[in-house]
Amino acid sequence: MWTGAVMRNSRTNKGYSALTQIVAALAVFCLISCRGQSHALEGRVLDAGDGSPLVARVIVGEKPYDTDADGQFEIPLNPGLHHVQVLAPGYVTQSFTVAIDETSSPDVDQVAEVRLHRRVLSGVVLDRDSGQPVAGALVNHGQAKVITNQEGQFEVEARPQVSLAVSCPGYLPLQVSEAEIEAAFGLTGLMDGRWTVAMVPRALTGTVVEAGTARPISGALVSVGDATSLTDANGRYELRYVEPGSGIAVSSPAHRPSSSLAYTGQATQELVLNPWEVALTVLDGATGEPLPQARITSPRSSTFTDAQGRASLSVLPGTLVTVTAEAYRTATLVYEGQELLDI
Repeated sequence: MWTGAVMRNSRTNKGYSALTQIVAALAVFCLISCRGQSHALEGRVLDAGDGSPLVARVIVGEKPYDTDADGQFEIPLNPGLHHVQVLAPGYVTQSFTVAIDETSSPDVDQVAEVRLHRRVLSGVVLDRDSGQPVAGALVNHGQAKVITNQEGQFEVEARPQVSLAVSCPGYLPLQVSEAEIEAAFGLTGLMDGRWTVAMVPRALTGTVVEAGTARPISGALVSVGDATSLTDANGRYELRYVEPGSGIAVSSPAHRPSSSLAYTGQATQELVLNPWEVALTVLDGATGEPLPQARITSPRSSTFTDAQGRASLSVLPGTLVTVTAEAYRTATLVYEGQELLDI
């Protein structure tokens, strides 16, 4: 009896030993087979301009990987065709395909240095009102400064998280936000289409009125630098494409010249002109006493002196003033623009 039992145990042990050998053999085969399938993609991402390393994202298929601080990456791959994208903020995405033969031996597939180009922001500066290009505008983006050409075009390296400033004489300064700039680019870092920015002409508007009466003055000439405008029937004027730093000059044939006002960029300005008027005093040539009720006339108006021989007359320079009084000889003179005059 015991002999049979020993024999059975011996056969059982031999069976276990054979099974163990088979499992071990399969494990070795699997290990060799799996190693045979192991590949890796290795490379480095650099700035195409200055060659500096970039911290970038490498996407294989749909799986993302990040480079180290030195721009290097090593990604395990299985045999097959792999679509690879390399992207970094502020750069144009680069794409390529890696093919790994399933019959090839395990290896590391070296990729030549991936050099990413910075995004380029290009656009056209236009006049908001006329739609015409603005030549000579200064475009500031970070440390970069460029001038628009005759077609209003500009091109500058696009920097992430940096706004754009545009300035030009005769226009209000323009600021374009980082968000607006980013919206101009597609996912690949290329611009989606023609990009335009519109500048608003700087304008000065207001009215010209007469001192004392506040009556609107029509036909007055208002100027700032080279910009000029004539007031309408309501005394209104508008000057466009004006630049701070010049004086506001206004003139009217029926009014005294006015000293210019400083133009500092204000949107509106009321201007006041004094009419051509002279304050007269009519005196007796023999006694020097004032003559009341003397008649004073000019081509524009006529009036009489008061009890003190005084009167105010509206008259233009270069015209004739006539003074008559009972029992006195008529006096005439050419008015030369004086504010006070004794006759």
